[in-house]
This record gives sequence, C-alpha cells and structure tokens, in this order.
Amino acid sequence: MELISPFKYGLVMLMMASFLFSCSRLPVIKPVEPSAAAALIEQCGRPYPSVPYRFVHAIEVTLPGGSSGTLIGVSLVDPKAAAVQSAMMTLEGFVLFDGAYDKNVHVDRAVPPFDKPQFAKNMLGDVRLMYLAPEGKPVNAGTLKGGAVICRYIGNQYPVMDVIVHRDGSWDIDAYSESEEPRRRIRAGSVKNGIPETVELKAYEAWDYTLQMRLISADPVVQETAPVSPGRQPDE
Repeated sequence: MELISPFKYGLVMLMMASFLFSCSRLPVIKPVEPSAAAALIEQCGRPYPSVPYRFVHAIEVTLPGGSSGTLIGVSLVDPKAAAVQSAMMTLEGFVLFDGAYDKNVHVDRAVPPFDKPQFAKNMLGDVRLMYLAPEGKPVNAGTLKGGAVICRYIGNQYPVMDVIVHRDGSWDIDAYSESEEPRRRIRAGSVKNGIPETVELKAYEAWDYTLQMRLISADPVVQETAPVSPGRQPDE
C-alpha cells in the first residue's frame, strides 16, 4: 500500500480546511494590522452600558404561527456584577414575569404561560446577550465587506458570538451554536447618545420567536443598599 508523503498529507489537510472555511456560516472577517485591532475592539464595546441602567421598552412579541401581542419590558442591568433583572407586564401594568440572573436564574413571579423554566432561562439570556459584554478578548477583530467593525468571541454565553458595529452607529449581535447554526440575531437601530431606539431580536430554538422593541426610557441607576426588582417600586 502506498504511503502518503508528508507533502501530500499537508496538501490534503489544507484542501479540507479550505473546504470547511468556504462552508462556514460565519461572516468572513477582513484582518487589520495589529496596531489597529485595539481601536476596533474598543468600538465593539459600544452596545454595552458601562454603568447600571434601567431600560423600559414596548415589545411586540411574535410567536410561531404568526400570533403576536404587545407587552412592556423593564430591565435593570449591572455590568460590574454581570447581573440583570427583568420583568414583563401587560400594558395595564399586570406583572407576568419577574426574574433575575446573577450567575444563576431566579424567578420571583411567573404566571402561565410564562412559568415554564425554559422561558425564564431564554428571557434572561436574551437580556444578558443584549446588555452584558462578552467576557475576555475577542479571538478575532477586523472589518466586514462594507466597512463595519466586527469582533468574534468564543466560549461565552454562546459558543460563538459576533459583535458588529456599523458606520452609522447601529450594531448587530449574532450568536451561534458550535456547529455555527444561528441562535440569536439582534439588530439595534436609530442609536442616539449610545442608546438604540429600536431593537429586533430573533430567536432560533425548537420554536422561534421575534421581539420588536421600541424604547420608552433609558436611565442610569443609582445603586441602593438593596436592589429593586424591575417590576416593583422601592417602597413595596
């Protein structure tokens, strides 16, 4: 039996790698000089607040089959603690879900159909993805065709995460599985003073859903001795 020479073996491996790369679902990153990478990484931090913030959104929820409804979402974000609190309520103010994440998921209130354990995990995970910066440095930083800045992170909340900042100041956050299947697509637009007025989140799960979010208010939070849950007032 003829043995494959080291040269032929290397050529075969190179061809296989090229084939796998060409089949990749991930955007192709155009490299930059190492001296320019630090500035790009800094730009990739734009989507994330650096101090505690409270966000209130009107959210149009679209479920499989096309059914939809409008809710109010309130989120408290603490970047330093890597923690979030989030509540969903009706337009009349009735709280449907109230939970938090601080390395673990905590649910204070959940009414059907928002009482499923997977719902709490997904919802708080979506808030984390939108507002908490990935840990560590990106494995790659560069630009895309068209000039947008992109940073790729490995092994955070999702196996692969791309943070993309466009020239107009808007940004995208894309999350993928290990097999590079899309799991979340976040599109933030109409950014003013660093805060997007519109956010669209598409989730790709066993059942897909879409959130169309319109900003009502965004305010820095003065931390108190005891945290206040998003769906409550301090005197409750």
